[in-house]
Amino acid sequence: MNEEAYTKSKDRSPNFPFINLETALHRAQQFYKEEKRGSAPFAGIAHHWGYSVSSSGCKQTAAALMSYGLMDDEGSGPQRTFRLTELAFRILLDQRPDSQERADYLREAAVKPSVAADVYAKWHDGLPSSATLHHYLVFDRSFNDTSAVKVAKILIENHQFVGFGESGSSLHDTEQSEDMQSLSRHQVQANQVPSPMIPSAAAADADALTERIYLLGGEVVLTIQYSGKKGFQAFDQIEKYGKLRKALEPTPVSQEDESKKILD
Repeated sequence: MNEEAYTKSKDRSPNFPFINLETALHRAQQFYKEEKRGSAPFAGIAHHWGYSVSSSGCKQTAAALMSYGLMDDEGSGPQRTFRLTELAFRILLDQRPDSQERADYLREAAVKPSVAADVYAKWHDGLPSSATLHHYLVFDRSFNDTSAVKVAKILIENHQFVGFGESGSSLHDTEQSEDMQSLSRHQVQANQVPSPMIPSAAAADADALTERIYLLGGEVVLTIQYSGKKGFQAFDQIEKYGKLRKALEPTPVSQEDESKKILD
């Protein structure tokens, strides 16, 4: 299976995970809670993640986990099953404080998608500015403008999450923040709904998490704040609002088509 298959259609972009690595790990954790080191059919993973079997979101999520190297599949048709990889276990089950091995495995997952690997091969010292990254994705990797904005945003989020910048990256924290704001403005101006705010590693340990949902044009119409136990439990609470968020958030046709191509 070629998870990074390109398409020649001028309106489509190369495949890339539609969620960031932190969210993908949360989904992997949900799978592990139910299946441990076992496997499950597609209907099983849909149930674990709260999707219907026909949901494009479930297909996109499975494709994203496979692209990050966190999930693998075997068989085909009704016999097709999914299971977590050794890389996923190395990340999820390493509870040692400040584990360098876990940090290395996180970085390995971040560069598993071929586009991410090529970006870091081109910029050895860290990510360039968002404008340069966007230009590269459009002109060198043939992403359409809309997808390039989303991919650049996820690359920057993953860069921050796995701590690439801690070892002397050329992309400083201030510049990263400005880039993220610029990407968000770009999405709103294009009449798209920004992706839900995914708490950072630091925020996941905080006592409160906040998620804002936008209407077209950028107007904030709902703010969700969760206060309670620290850690992944917060994600589970916020996920209860998923149906409302789905109603406001359109599904990119190109990404959905690519995910179906991967998983069919």
